[in-house]
Amino acid sequence: MEMPLVSIILPVYNAQSHLNRCLGSICAQQYEDLEIIVINDGSKDQSLPVCEEFRKKDSRILLAVSYTHLRAHETAANL
Repeated sequence: MEMPLVSIILPVYNAQSHLNRCLGSICAQQYEDLEIIVINDGSKDQSLPVCEEFRKKDSRILLAVSYTHLRAHETAANL
């Protein structure tokens, strides 16, 4: 039986201090049919470089970047 694709949408805004733990936990999941959509919403800290490093390590991560704060949590809720 084929497993369904599961999408995890993670809005990020100035979350540098939490990203290693959060993305590390998500990436450690054994479920193979998983896509991780990270939406960096114009963070002013080092969130974007952290997201980019995780994307290099895990092909399941899709990274969307906004360079102005557009309230990604609202955008993510509407996907």
